[in-house]
Amino acid sequence: MQVAQVVGGQTRYERKRQETVYDNGVLENVKAVFGERWYVAWLCPWISSPLPDNGASFRVSELKTK
Repeated sequence: MQVAQVVGGQTRYERKRQETVYDNGVLENVKAVFGERWYVAWLCPWISSPLPDNGASFRVSELKTK
């Protein structure tokens, strides 16, 4: 369930209501959760991987804003 939420850029609440405002594509969604070095950060939580955003605000999908 968590993998589907990360890939879809959704929380459980948003998934239940089929809201996709923050879905920026699989790779961008994974980077938002695991950071720029996502490919190694999921192996070990002590590996530094800076997040692309500040953690309090997130990019809205460009497809959903038009």
